[in-house]
Amino acid sequence: MSSHGINEQVEERRWEQSYADERKEEMLTERAAELAKELPATFSAALSPFLQLSHFSSAMSKAVCSEAYEELVWAICMEQAKEEYDYRFLMGEEH
Repeated sequence: MSSHGINEQVEERRWEQSYADERKEEMLTERAAELAKELPATFSAALSPFLQLSHFSSAMSKAVCSEAYEELVWAICMEQAKEEYDYRFLMGEEH
């Protein structure tokens, strides 16, 4: 096989891998979004009424707490989506 043919094959594999990586990322993002819908939408909704946090109430109402909560939810959901994806891969299910 000529070097030109080998280069074409290598380039084709790169494109296939790139597409597969993009598709995997899309699937993870979609699944994480589905999982996020199952969790409380706001930080205050996630708090237990049994927690004694009254002296933190003004700090917890700040936007930074909401942003941190959203980041936490997203991180948890993405990790769960990755675990589900890996499990499906190990079980031989199509992606």
